[in-house]
Amino acid sequence: MPEGLREGRLSLTRLRAPVRPALWALQARLDGSWRSLKALRLSDARRWFLARWPTMRALGQAHGPAAGLYVAAVTALMWPMFGPGTPPGVDSPTFLHLGWVTELALTGKLDSVLIDPYWYGGWPYLQAYPPLAYGAIGLLSALSPIPIEISFRIIVFLAYVGLGLSVYGLALEFELRRSTAVFAGFLSLLSYPMFVSLGIFGWFSTVVALPFGITGFLMAERAVRTGERRAAVWSGVLLGGSLLAHHMTGFAFGLGMVPWALYHLASGAQPRRRTLRVLGYAAAAAVATGGVWLVFFIVHITAVGFEREVAGNWLVDLNEMGRRALDRAFVGRELYPSYIGLVQVPLAVGGVLYAVVARSRATGAALVLITFTLFAMGQTAMPLIRYYPFSGLDIARFTVFMAPF
Repeated sequence: MPEGLREGRLSLTRLRAPVRPALWALQARLDGSWRSLKALRLSDARRWFLARWPTMRALGQAHGPAAGLYVAAVTALMWPMFGPGTPPGVDSPTFLHLGWVTELALTGKLDSVLIDPYWYGGWPYLQAYPPLAYGAIGLLSALSPIPIEISFRIIVFLAYVGLGLSVYGLALEFELRRSTAVFAGFLSLLSYPMFVSLGIFGWFSTVVALPFGITGFLMAERAVRTGERRAAVWSGVLLGGSLLAHHMTGFAFGLGMVPWALYHLASGAQPRRRTLRVLGYAAAAAVATGGVWLVFFIVHITAVGFEREVAGNWLVDLNEMGRRALDRAFVGRELYPSYIGLVQVPLAVGGVLYAVVARSRATGAALVLITFTLFAMGQTAMPLIRYYPFSGLDIARFTVFMAPF
């Protein structure tokens, strides 16, 4: 056997003369095959692009103006965040830290990619908190020279634009006029809870999770309407994505979609067997997407014995809420929420009443909004909050979940 082959490497110059031409021919054939395969792939990609260009162009012409409006609105509203310093919000440093730890893990600078050595002498961060939101920060910084603080801002920017587009798409699914759909997405971006959630509380993961949840709900509505399995599967994947971005947001959408599913089954607007089938597809896809992480999370939270001192984290006094809503000391003092809320709240109440009375396409969405509202009002309106696992919720976040609806 030639020495080069005996040593486990191919060296054409060290082989005997009769062997070299055959191997040269083989190498030439392999090179030719690779070039042909590469050319075929480029040709296929070109044909794929040209075949879909008319569709993509039509989509751009139809929805590009709405996307441009949302980009401009988010840029204007987020402009103070683009300045120097740490992004605002009480919890923002937590997500900056988790993003930084993820970057260290992805670049091989941690002894264990599963453990954060800087918290509590070793904290299983991937198990204790859903990884999608802060993982996006770390991944962007690991793959580029972009610092963590800028990656944080980029992900927030994309999440807000995604929220506007998801609400716009949901309005189109409900067969509203395009101008009304554009306004719905724009109004959701102006909503007071959306920016307080980040600017004051620093609920970064909630902001990232909401576009996944709204788009998943959109696809669920489409699946029930059309019976498409693909739409149902995408619905489950996106709702599972909302869970992986923020567990409470994903759980909230699960709660809201219980009355939604019961309504669609009871209304008989679509064949019940078909509705059950698409709901099953969506549920299976959601479990497949977020179920594995959820099992590890439940193991962790059970082991540490997490329990809130106050069920739901807040005691809500409905009488005090009503008094402050009409108090001259609060009304009109700030642009947020007085004047924006003066538009949003009547529109929401009127929309819910119309959807329920007229049994429109948006009745299911109205039921989701009612469910979120009851949880946001605390134990008096929603007694389930007194019991585990509902007692572990942070009911203040439900005002954020309500905003897109």
